[in-house]
Amino acid sequence: EEFNSLFITSNDPGLDYEMRKSFTKRLPYLAPELITYSTNRQGFRDRDFLIEKSPGKFRIAVVGDSITFGVGVQNVDTYSAILERELNASGISVEVYNFGVGGYNTFQEYSVLIRQVLKFSPDLVILGYALNDADPNADWSFDPVMGRLALKNPPIAINTYRGPFGGR
Repeated sequence: EEFNSLFITSNDPGLDYEMRKSFTKRLPYLAPELITYSTNRQGFRDRDFLIEKSPGKFRIAVVGDSITFGVGVQNVDTYSAILERELNASGISVEVYNFGVGGYNTFQEYSVLIRQVLKFSPDLVILGYALNDADPNADWSFDPVMGRLALKNPPIAINTYRGPFGGR
């Protein structure tokens, strides 16, 4: 539940929730140790993004859900941070911006792309896609009454299997 302190209701019509801007907190979420989750002034898990590109730098924007966000790993261990480190170490001058938000589906990621990512003029956009991202029922929203993320349209699972002899 404490992980939900990272999220707030969004004013963006394409999003129900977003991450808090300039947020830092150590949380025990999906990891055996405390993970420091911090967001930048734009509300994404990365350093502050600059509109102007550094001369000679190739800019990559990574958009996605909790995997791109980096749930359970430190900021320096998100795959966007590793990609930037490895490319720069190999002599390719890049900056990689992480626009991942936990719980977002492809529709929400598209909204982030249009309303946020494109203003940073990326040379390449990588979509971090998980199999549940296209599921319209996987629609998370921030419930201000409960103070946490909640699934708006939870799938209904009906157990009709009675076992090989008709029992459960």
